[in-house]
Amino acid sequence: MALLSFTPRRIGRFLLALGCASLTASGTASAQATAAPKEPSHKEQFLVWELNRARSDPQAWAIENAIGVDLSGVEPRPPLALNESLTGSAFFHADEMGREQYCAHQSPVTGEFANQWARDAGYPLNSSLSNGTNSIESIACGFGNPPQGSPFQLPLEVLRSLITDAGVVPPGHRNHLLGIGRFEIMREVGAGYASTSTLFRNYWAVHTGFRDVDPVWLTGVVYADQDQNELYDEGEGLEGVTVEVGVDSLQTNGAGGWSLAVAVGAHLVSCTGGSFAGTASGSVVVSDMNRQVDCISGSDTLMVDFRVPEPGALALQLAAMVTCGSLAGIRQVGRGGRRRSGRTWRDPLSGRIRR
Repeated sequence: MALLSFTPRRIGRFLLALGCASLTASGTASAQATAAPKEPSHKEQFLVWELNRARSDPQAWAIENAIGVDLSGVEPRPPLALNESLTGSAFFHADEMGREQYCAHQSPVTGEFANQWARDAGYPLNSSLSNGTNSIESIACGFGNPPQGSPFQLPLEVLRSLITDAGVVPPGHRNHLLGIGRFEIMREVGAGYASTSTLFRNYWAVHTGFRDVDPVWLTGVVYADQDQNELYDEGEGLEGVTVEVGVDSLQTNGAGGWSLAVAVGAHLVSCTGGSFAGTASGSVVVSDMNRQVDCISGSDTLMVDFRVPEPGALALQLAAMVTCGSLAGIRQVGRGGRRRSGRTWRDPLSGRIRR
C-alpha cells in the first residue's frame, strides 16, 4: 500500500494529521509501555459506531451533520469491525501524545509508527505493510468549536472535523476513514482517546487494518436507547449482553460493542441476558462484506446496517428481503429522529449499489 505523506494541518485549535509527519525533539521523560489489546471506552466505541454509520451513507451523514462537504460521489462502504488490538494500539499512541505533548504520527520517544504499534498489540497487520511507517492511522489533537465552546472531547465533533478535512488536499483523513481509493481494503478498526491538562488537551487516534487473509465480520453494539432516537449514543452501551450467532456466542464489552468472524451464509443472530430487556433476534445474510448488527434493549428486532425492520416483522423476513435484493419495508433513521428514505445501499450478495 502506498503511503500518504502529509504534514499536520492546524485548523483553529485543532490539529489533524495523516501519513508520515514526524517529530525530532524528545518529549518529557517517562516509562514507555507496550501497546496491548484494550476494550474501548464509551467515547471510543461511539466514534467507531458513528464512523460506520457515516460509511453506510456518506452523503446523508454529511447533510445530517452539516459539514458543508458534498459526499454524493463517495460510495457507501461496509462497516469496519471493532478490534481490541487496534483499539489498544490507537489508545497507546493517543496516550503517549498526551504524556509527551506532541501531535504527530512518529513517536519522538521511540521513533516508531502506527504499523509497529498495531503489531505490538497483537494485530496481524497485512505483511505488505512495513513497521517503519504509518499506513493505518488518522490523528486529531486539541480543541474544536462544538456548541457553547465545550472542550473538544466529543467523538462526533472529532469525526466531523476529520471527514470535513478542511484545508487538507487531498483529503487524507476523509479518504482513510470512509474507505476511499486505496483505503477501501481496510476491514477492522479501533479508536483511542486520551486527555491531559496541557497543550492540546484532547488526543485521538483511529487505526484501521486488514490481514493477509481477512475473515468476514459481524459487528455492532447493544444498547439501551435512553433518548428513544433509535441511535446509539455515548454511554448507552450495555455490558455483558450475550450475542449469539448460530452456535457461537460472546458477551458485549463495557461499551456494548462486539465483533465476530463468521462464514458466508445466513446466520440467526440474537441478543439477550444481562441488562438487556427481552430478546432481539433475526437472520442476517453474509457474503464477502462485513455487516453491522445492533440490538436495542426492549426491541425484538435487529437493526442491520443501520436499517430497522418495520414493527412486527418476522425474524427471517430481513434475510428473505436481502436475499431477493429488496429492502421494501425497511427504513433508516437519522440522528435527531429524522427518517431517511430513498437511500442508496449495497446489496450484500451482488455488491452493487442500489436505491
